[in-house]
Amino acid sequence: MRFFNGKAGIMKSGRFLRNNFRDECYGYSSSSCTAEEGMEMVSSVVAYYKWLFLKDAKSLDIQTESLTEDELNFWTYYYYNRGSGKDTLQKLIKNGVFDDSAFIRAKPGEVIQNGCNARHNAIITAANSKFIRDLGIFA
Repeated sequence: MRFFNGKAGIMKSGRFLRNNFRDECYGYSSSSCTAEEGMEMVSSVVAYYKWLFLKDAKSLDIQTESLTEDELNFWTYYYYNRGSGKDTLQKLIKNGVFDDSAFIRAKPGEVIQNGCNARHNAIITAANSKFIRDLGIFA
């Protein structure tokens, strides 16, 4: 939320957040907001970054229809952690390695620690999403 703190209007105008969402709940700092409002805010930001990835991918002629749910989750959370990622997409395409998915997979022996960087955080979050989905935790 650090990127959007104080910018509820942007999220509302983009239809990522309902129009009657309380502006004072926009960000982490308000103690008067409910847990539901906090979850709604986080969900709207994740939806925004998914939209931004899909927009960038389209502009770079990436066929997102062929991405798996796990790959789409990775790129959503990569953008969430970085604030963007178009430069990374362009670099992967330029080097001819976007389609082999090597960038989004942990390498053998690689230590993935939360907080290291956008790629590591996205791998962790996408793995958690897969774990929750595959086990039907919230089914």
